[in-house]
Order: sequence, then C-alpha cells, then structure tokens
Amino acid sequence: MPAGMQAAGEAMHRSASRPAVEAQNSGATGDLKPGVQALAQMTATCVACHAGYRLR
Repeated sequence: MPAGMQAAGEAMHRSASRPAVEAQNSGATGDLKPGVQALAQMTATCVACHAGYRLR
C-alpha cells in the first residue's frame, strides 16, 4: 500500500468515531450541526482517498 494511501486510511479511521460521539452529544444538546460537520469531515477523507487512488 502506498504511504499516502495508508495515511489517508489512518486519517479516515481516526475521524470515524467522531460522528457517533457528536450524535450522542446532540441527544443531550439538541444541536445537530456538530454531528453533521463531523460526518462531512469523515466523508471528505473517504472521497480524497478514493479520488487519489483508483484501480485501473
């Protein structure tokens, strides 16, 4: 696995738990924005990796 691909995968795994944590927090606060932002950031790491590394 190329180093850049490995780094992108690690970044995604680090950010993967944040949406769940923010979803739990929104149950207490009623504020959905932090959860949506965390999900968007996690998805952006997925998109960046898939855009950079494709099978041909």
